[in-house]
Amino acid sequence: MNKGLFKTALMLLVMAVSVNSVLGQDQKPRIMVLPSDMHCEKNGYTITNNVGGMEMKEPDYKKVMENNKIMSDMIAGMENFMQKENFTVTLLYPAIKGLASKEERDKADGIASYGTTTDKLLAYMQPDIVFILDFMEKKMGPRTQINFNLQAVDPYPGTVIFSKVGSFTPNSSDETANEFQNAIMAFKDDMFSNLMNYYNSLFTKGRQITVTLVCSEECPISFEETFGDSKVSEIIENWMGNNTVNGRFSTDIVEKSQMKFNQVCFPLQEGSTNINTHKWAQSLRNEIKRSTGKGFKLETRRIGLHSLIIVFGREK
Repeated sequence: MNKGLFKTALMLLVMAVSVNSVLGQDQKPRIMVLPSDMHCEKNGYTITNNVGGMEMKEPDYKKVMENNKIMSDMIAGMENFMQKENFTVTLLYPAIKGLASKEERDKADGIASYGTTTDKLLAYMQPDIVFILDFMEKKMGPRTQINFNLQAVDPYPGTVIFSKVGSFTPNSSDETANEFQNAIMAFKDDMFSNLMNYYNSLFTKGRQITVTLVCSEECPISFEETFGDSKVSEIIENWMGNNTVNGRFSTDIVEKSQMKFNQVCFPLQEGSTNINTHKWAQSLRNEIKRSTGKGFKLETRRIGLHSLIIVFGREK
């Protein structure tokens, strides 16, 4: 190979490596494992909370982990399995305790919390993919067979990425985690292929979220006001077009004090820099401030991972 061709080949290789890095293909998704809602409800592992003025039964994950040895062992087994495969794993039991401490601090500081227990847990830990587990026991003579259902879900839109049913028969209760891991080995390659293909696609397609914008009573602007040649609502829609992946979003509501957007393809990265919703919302605030000349504060609220609420108020 002559020097010119060698330089060209080397440059192409460097560019390919850079593109892979930018698209996140050298990263692995953050993982979390939860018991299914059905399992919790069926076995009485629920708690009644007031959500948006309505009494709702929700999963009590702490009760599951402390009272159901099979489920807690399977969750621990799945967490350990993914850690050994070099995934970043959020451990459920410490996350539950961490969320409880955070809510106590927030309550003392007068900070409101929003959504269901699951919403709050996901917003607190922000996993990329959640494994959801369910199982049934079946007597096989003196031994017990565990039939399980394992799903990998994108917690933002709730998309099922991978689903598998299987079974294992531990010799004793102490072998549940190990035997479950052995059962996973039978479909490990297929599972990882689905996970990584889906996760890598998010860097080109973005994540789908719902975004609601609200003007409080103290806000110095409304979405119907005109500045220059454009209404504030038009400024926002233009910004959304420029700050979503391939300009993909749909406008559902445009009112004086509220706008709502669905199927907002939120970018995971800007260049090689990871983006979070707080930075994204601040960029919107800066654009509106620049276009209107008005100053105001902005509060972002997360309802789980799927919904972002941005509240505009008076700047102090």
